[in-house]
Amino acid sequence: MNAKKIDSFQLIPLMIVIVTTLVMATIIRFIVLAAGADTGTANLVLVIVIGVCVIVYLVISVVVGESFIPWVMKKLPKPDVPAPNEVPFSTERDEPTEPALPSVSAIKEEAEKLFIARRTEKLNVFLEYTHLTVGPYVSAEGLERLRDCIARYAHEEALPNNLTPIRTEKLSNFDLFHFGWNMAEYFDIGKKYEVVPWLQMVFANLKDLEPSYIKGKLYTSETKRFTIPNTTDLPAYLARLKDKRPHFRDKREILGRFQVILDSLKSPFFFAPVPIERNETNTMFNLKNSMMSFRELLESGANVSVTVKLDDLRAILKEAAGTLRPAPQEQPTEEFLSRKEVLAVLKIDSSTLWCWEKTGYIRSYPFGGRKRYRREDVEAIRTGRKGGHGGR
Repeated sequence: MNAKKIDSFQLIPLMIVIVTTLVMATIIRFIVLAAGADTGTANLVLVIVIGVCVIVYLVISVVVGESFIPWVMKKLPKPDVPAPNEVPFSTERDEPTEPALPSVSAIKEEAEKLFIARRTEKLNVFLEYTHLTVGPYVSAEGLERLRDCIARYAHEEALPNNLTPIRTEKLSNFDLFHFGWNMAEYFDIGKKYEVVPWLQMVFANLKDLEPSYIKGKLYTSETKRFTIPNTTDLPAYLARLKDKRPHFRDKREILGRFQVILDSLKSPFFFAPVPIERNETNTMFNLKNSMMSFRELLESGANVSVTVKLDDLRAILKEAAGTLRPAPQEQPTEEFLSRKEVLAVLKIDSSTLWCWEKTGYIRSYPFGGRKRYRREDVEAIRTGRKGGHGGR
């Protein structure tokens, strides 16, 4: 027999054979005893029967296992052979497999994507800083060129040879020096002084200066007194800059100008601030209807920004002009006549009237560069109540 470990499926048939052999040998022994044989003979017959049964079992096992079963297996259809790329069936328990590690190329690609995303975010922060600091002092076209130059610097690319320098207004050279230093500090590319050639190529104001002079002025101790100061924490400075930034350059100045316009029209026009959007630091108002005057809003010191559309402004001024009441003109307490009217009423000529004026018989009053005469005086002369005239 095979030396393999006998399992339960092999043990059961073997036990059946052993039990059957013992039962058969015992029955035959009793038959021999009943036939008159002695005990020794009966026991010998018992051993012989057991031996024969064992021999028969072994022969059957060899014939069936070695010849019959292989012959039957050949006659049966062959099972499907697994493909080379298929995993063959295994009766053993499959062990848990560890997850496959990502390839080097996948790790490199993911790292590049992360680097590009961070660099883009960093560039956007500095471009926003540029809009707030340099943007008001350059043209729209110049600002676009400046954005492109900053992107090239951040990507460590060379500037184009045909670059048109940008000219700023109301920014000192020190402001541009500080701007370049802040850019070099923020992107941390090479040495700080290496930004000097970039500054001279980008800004026309610095083109004719000595590089050594610019290098020594990139950072100044009294930086806070300049429009663009040096800063080592640009994101924090940008946050403070946005918090302080009004929607108008000077809120009080803008409100004051509106008030001057309305005061010049002597209009009782008022408006109501209708909130559109409100937060901790800023309140947006739309000019509608009437509740608070510009002067009251100005004097209140409220931290507000006033937004008004051009059409709304026209409507405001139109309504204000429509509500104007002409200033009451002082009506003369006495009625005055013109020169022609006096000549017609008194039926005199111009020379007579001139003589009367010279002698003080009648008095004239200037109104708008013309002479006027009191009707009371004219009626007194006409009715004779005033005598002693200088003659006709």
